[in-house]
Amino acid sequence: MELLDFSMPPFARIVWASKLLKEAWEPRLNKAAKAYHDLEKLTVVHGLRSCHTEHIPQQHMVSQLQSLAKQGLTFAPIQAVGSYSGFSHYHPPVVDGKPWAWYGAVGNTPQSAWEFANASSATDESRHLPIDHRKIGTLLGYPTCCQDFFSTVWKAGYMDPVWQEAENCRPENVKKKSQYHIRLKSTIPYETSVMLRYIGIRILPHIPCSHDCQHSAKMAKDWVQLGRDLKLEGIEDLLEILQFPIEWDCLKGTAYVSTPIFKVETNSVTCYPKHVIQKEGTIYPQNAPKGLKFPWNESWKFEGIKGGNC
Repeated sequence: MELLDFSMPPFARIVWASKLLKEAWEPRLNKAAKAYHDLEKLTVVHGLRSCHTEHIPQQHMVSQLQSLAKQGLTFAPIQAVGSYSGFSHYHPPVVDGKPWAWYGAVGNTPQSAWEFANASSATDESRHLPIDHRKIGTLLGYPTCCQDFFSTVWKAGYMDPVWQEAENCRPENVKKKSQYHIRLKSTIPYETSVMLRYIGIRILPHIPCSHDCQHSAKMAKDWVQLGRDLKLEGIEDLLEILQFPIEWDCLKGTAYVSTPIFKVETNSVTCYPKHVIQKEGTIYPQNAPKGLKFPWNESWKFEGIKGGNC
């Protein structure tokens, strides 16, 4: 993958296939994103991992710290960052007169929170890469194989290594593969998909070393089980959306992530030429349009396909 020498500002936009689909699915999409956001904290509260990261707007610092304390959690501030929306591989600087927040670690003990903060204190400014990334990844609960993968691709300049993740999949889970196009089978666990993380639709907090990483799949299933045990609102919506067929294509810093009912436009890796990943699904939502190209032309033909709720 050739990288161009520039970066895109963070942004994410959703384009819906129709007004009716937006009315039916936007509330579910919002609940699904909130379910993941809540799970990030709940996995720390319930001991599935030691820490998670959080941005706390400066005007809400007191109320947020009190809320965390009630749950037995500790926040260790690391740096002040400018506010942004969408996906970003770095922390934007604070701009006078504009909103900003404290970025830091939330730990299930004061020690774990401060261990995270200390591991983040020494930074490689050229890549914004914490030097002790192994410690950080362990506190966040990331599998070791995924920590090694991310460290390697990040240092190589791939700030959004979705393509590299797909390249690492086992041959039996790949339908076709060329230099710039990968088609993944629906046999891959849908819980490991992070191609919609730009809008908060994900189960895993990290990018796995491959879509079929067994350690990540186990972690995702544990998170899902916790959400179901707690009867977390939106968890089933989240799981259904992740089972849609998804196409990710990226060119010159802009990625388009297409599902049968909406498309996401967002900043990503500044690659050239265009790279395309298609991941087959197991659910095709009812009333979604059908067209001439993936994910609209073949999705409903997958063996064992199920109709989603609308």
